[in-house]
Amino acid sequence: MSILENLFQQYKYIAELILNKKFEEEQVKKLLDYIDKEYHKLVKSDATKGITPRDINQKMHIVTPCFVIALHRALKEIMSPSYSLDKLREISMEIFRDLVGSLAEMQTSRLKNATDKWKSFKDATIFGTENTYSSFDPEFIQNDEKTLIFHLNKCVYFEVFKVHNEQSIAPILCNYDEIFAEAVDQWISFTRPKIIAEGDDFCEFCYRLKAINNK
Repeated sequence: MSILENLFQQYKYIAELILNKKFEEEQVKKLLDYIDKEYHKLVKSDATKGITPRDINQKMHIVTPCFVIALHRALKEIMSPSYSLDKLREISMEIFRDLVGSLAEMQTSRLKNATDKWKSFKDATIFGTENTYSSFDPEFIQNDEKTLIFHLNKCVYFEVFKVHNEQSIAPILCNYDEIFAEAVDQWISFTRPKIIAEGDDFCEFCYRLKAINNK
């Protein structure tokens, strides 16, 4: 099984658990079947291939938006053509939290045990951004004793939504960042004043050390 397929299967497994809490068994089966078919159609499409990064580690970024589009279309097809974006966002966030919750907990634990929490956070954030999100064209704007600001000048997630004419649901993935922001909120504040998915030229991530609790 490929790395991309493995991640999709993780999404699908978690989705089944969450959907079972919200819908009838037969509805869940239909939703999962639709998600599976739609997701693979999206991933294999020429539109997706045209914007997929070449590096295998960066290719992973097409999985999440394709999954969300498939989930969105499944809910509209099986449940209701007018299924609300708020409900889609709610379900998506439950899935995201289940998938990365343990990583967020590890981040909280690491900072709790760090002597210099700000340095520990910055080092991990800079390394992760430069490596995990290299295809998003990161640019660091400010890096000092209290502030870390960087831009993502490109968003692979948004490009996937755009080529499939699903820009309206693209901001749902922006909420993904809130999970990790909550994990460090005791020490570090997070704002994101500019977002590509909402029409800006870049995404701006602003982290600031809070006046207390750094030690």
